[in-house]
Amino acid sequence: MASTPCPYAAAGAKVLVADDTCPEGGVCVVNSKCKVVGRFNDTFDTFRNLSAIGRFDKYTRAALTVGDSASVDLRLMELSPSVRWLEFQNIGALDLARAKPLLSVTKLWMENVSLAPLPPTIAWSPNLFDLSLSNCSLSHIPPNLPPGMGSLWLGKNSITSLANLPSNLTLLVLGGNSLTEIIDVD
Repeated sequence: MASTPCPYAAAGAKVLVADDTCPEGGVCVVNSKCKVVGRFNDTFDTFRNLSAIGRFDKYTRAALTVGDSASVDLRLMELSPSVRWLEFQNIGALDLARAKPLLSVTKLWMENVSLAPLPPTIAWSPNLFDLSLSNCSLSHIPPNLPPGMGSLWLGKNSITSLANLPSNLTLLVLGGNSLTEIIDVD
């Protein structure tokens, strides 16, 4: 009988998962052959030095933080509905457009993340309320942000225009940008 191929074969050497690949449950790190190379109990919600995020259907915590990684592949990431707060910190390369929709996420924070260009077709969570893209080398406000967003943190970027600004914001942070003038914005 042939064994099932590892779904993470092309995802790098350190793939964070919370699925059936973890034989004892919880969260684990697997390599490209689905061999467990690290384990975490259910109290952990912050993980570092990864190459990718895989399926998280057995994850029960509300927050997930990934940081201090050269590049994180999101193509195979499938979050549990329990995840409401997703945070990325200090990531050398991240392509958010390749991620599957983050339907349950209400708070998405990316700080000091080198983002790939965000296409106009990016599918933001309709439930997204709080978005931070601080120190992400952005030159403009991302397109198609959900109209129900309440707060937007864009500090320490290179933004020169307020085009694409959602209309219902109650908090907007723009410190450390290249704006010279703000006019006709309610």
